[in-house]
Amino acid sequence: MPEDRETGRVPPPRDDEAKDGDIVIVPDEAELPDTISIIDSLGMIAIRDKDLPAGPGGAVVSVMLPFLSPRFAGATLPENSDWALQYYAGLKLGLEDLERRGEQVTVHVFDTEADAGVAQRLVADPDLRQSHAVLGPYLTDVARATATPAQAALLPLVVPYSASTNLAQAYPRLVQLNPTLPTHLDAAAAFLTENYEPDQVVIVGLPNGAQDGAIRYLQRRYREISSDTAASWRVWRLETSDVGLQDLEWEDKFVEDEETIFIFPEYRNAKIVAAFLSQLQIGRGENAATVFGMPQWIEFTTLDPSIMEDIGVLVTSSFHVDEDEPGVADFAEAYIERFGAIPTEAAYLGYDAVRLVVPLANRYGRAWVEHLPPRFAEGLLSDYRLAPVYDPAAAAVDSLTGAELPVAPVRYENRDIDVMVYRGYRWEEFGG
Repeated sequence: MPEDRETGRVPPPRDDEAKDGDIVIVPDEAELPDTISIIDSLGMIAIRDKDLPAGPGGAVVSVMLPFLSPRFAGATLPENSDWALQYYAGLKLGLEDLERRGEQVTVHVFDTEADAGVAQRLVADPDLRQSHAVLGPYLTDVARATATPAQAALLPLVVPYSASTNLAQAYPRLVQLNPTLPTHLDAAAAFLTENYEPDQVVIVGLPNGAQDGAIRYLQRRYREISSDTAASWRVWRLETSDVGLQDLEWEDKFVEDEETIFIFPEYRNAKIVAAFLSQLQIGRGENAATVFGMPQWIEFTTLDPSIMEDIGVLVTSSFHVDEDEPGVADFAEAYIERFGAIPTEAAYLGYDAVRLVVPLANRYGRAWVEHLPPRFAEGLLSDYRLAPVYDPAAAAVDSLTGAELPVAPVRYENRDIDVMVYRGYRWEEFGG
């Protein structure tokens, strides 16, 4: 919990007091010593315009989370602040691990109050603007509002949980740790193409057209990655969107003597999902069949476990804890000992994020995003395969050679996706 609950900031120990005043962005080619002496006399703060190396005290990292500190009353924690508190608790344990490794870092903590306007104003804070990395915000609308001023200040922004594809137009220093929907669909398409013949796969859509975008995307990805370009997956558009999905016509939907897999890209309505699973369990008869669903299904508490177990439901997942992985048991033990609670997904996210970012920022300054490893093997919740995402429309070709010219990525995104199966009344990694 932040020590200063009025501002939501935890000022770390410092050898000198932070300066107050406007920030002046200084070009790389400027004569910094003379420039700084002039700017200091005007009561301003000078920072490099782009790469800003870490100082003697290590990198500066700012954390922006919805602690909701203005709602704090006595011993009662603000409602809905749990995610931020758990993330921050995991982050603190990560900082202690880094300190034991000899990494130095200064951390500033800010409370977004789950408000986009508050978050935008926080970016003007002198401490935050001198950061080498900003972790947060959590909510999509707050992250989107923060992205514009953070990008203008050349701040690397690490968004921990939003899976939105449109947080910013072109932000090469934006790092999304939570894969987006297209990335999940890419993983599903690759898995289905590798493990099933085309006629075994049926994409299911509701008549309201809500799944049409996902259906088109899946069909296109199959054509791109399949060697059998003449084939395609079947599409079954249900004739009813009634929450019970009664009287579905199952004839001709199954492949004789082979398993049929229905991919149902519905992630909003848990009742519709529950109804489809129930109807399939009845309608399949003696046919082998299962369902490939969406990552949100893991959070749908109203799904019948016995039906999911019987069908063997599959989903994609970006974050999950494998208790057999090195470090997981040690982290859980340390977390329980320190905070008296079992670590949540948010705690693992905070722990992973700070251990990924700080060593890179210490080495490369603000340019650390350009030196991301292809895989962060020390992650407990994910392997964090952080890859650049490009805008196809921005591709350029040399008019003389015809070679593709390099373009800047629009963002970096974690593309580490696992396929999970509901087995033994719990979700576990498929093939594990």
